[in-house]
Amino acid sequence: MPTPPLDDEKKERAAYLLATGSTQVEAANDIGVHKQTIYKLTLNPDFQRLVARFKQDLGREADEVLEGGVAAAAKTIVQMAEGKIDANSAQLKAALWLLDRVKGPKAPPRPDKEAQDEEKELAAELEGTHAEELEEMLSSGQPEQ
Repeated sequence: MPTPPLDDEKKERAAYLLATGSTQVEAANDIGVHKQTIYKLTLNPDFQRLVARFKQDLGREADEVLEGGVAAAAKTIVQMAEGKIDANSAQLKAALWLLDRVKGPKAPPRPDKEAQDEEKELAAELEGTHAEELEEMLSSGQPEQ
C-alpha cells in the first residue's frame, strides 16, 4: 500500500532541515517518514526550489548577524592596538575574519602589468633629473623641453 502524500507543513519542515544541514535520514526521522520519502522529495524541482529559498534566507540572516558584529570587531582591533588584547588571541582572529568577510579586504589592488611598465618607464626617464627640475615639473605639470 503506498504511503500517503506529505502535507505542506511536513514538506516545509523537511526542506528547512535539509537547508540547515541535516541529512535525509535525520530529516526523515524528525518528521516521521521513511528516508526514501525524503529522497523522492529531493527529486522534485518545487521542493528543490524550497530548499534553495530556505538556504538563501538563512544566508541573508547570517549576513545581517555578521554585519551587526562589525562595531565590536572594530573595538577589538583598537584594543589590540592599545595593547589590551594579545595579537595572537582567538578573539582578534575572529574580529579580523569578520571585518574581512563583511567589509572586504582593504589592501589596494596590485597594479596591472601595463601600469607597472609605465611606472618603470617614468622612473627611467626621471633617473638623471635633478631635484630642482623635478620640483618644476611637478609645479607646472609640464616637463621642461
